[in-house]
Amino acid sequence: LIVTDNRIFINDFYDEVLVFDINGKFVSKIMRGQGPGELVRVGDTTFDDESGQLIVYDLPCFFKFYDINGRFVSEKKIPLHCHEFCACNDGYVFFQPIFLNDHLGDDARRALLICNKNMEVKLKGVSLCEDLLSHARPYILKYGNKVMVSQIANDTIFEVSSSSIMA
Repeated sequence: LIVTDNRIFINDFYDEVLVFDINGKFVSKIMRGQGPGELVRVGDTTFDDESGQLIVYDLPCFFKFYDINGRFVSEKKIPLHCHEFCACNDGYVFFQPIFLNDHLGDDARRALLICNKNMEVKLKGVSLCEDLLSHARPYILKYGNKVMVSQIANDTIFEVSSSSIMA
């Protein structure tokens, strides 16, 4: 669930994303399908305050960009798999599964990656045990200009920005 100043987006994590106005009136549906702008399988969603666009992580490894009414704008292939992600300032925070990104080398063993909009890794952190990462999904919460990250069975909340990760 993403709430902006004038829209509510509901991600069902498999088939579609529903768009409502701030009063709860249905606006549109971003559907699963094979056509332009349609989704293969919804992973995660975030809202980029800077561009004013909804971003859907469409498996496998695509960002699809939509305007606030759910109209398709563009898509971009991304170089990694993630459990969850969040747009922040000038880039993205990724919480990644360590067993799907071996092509990242040493960065594949880091749970958090902070990338710029060109998908260049700018900051990495939080090495967590493989067993925990393979069975527990993270929580990412965007709160104003802050991004907070935590995980099931972990007593630490991390505040993440494009330049730091603080416990």
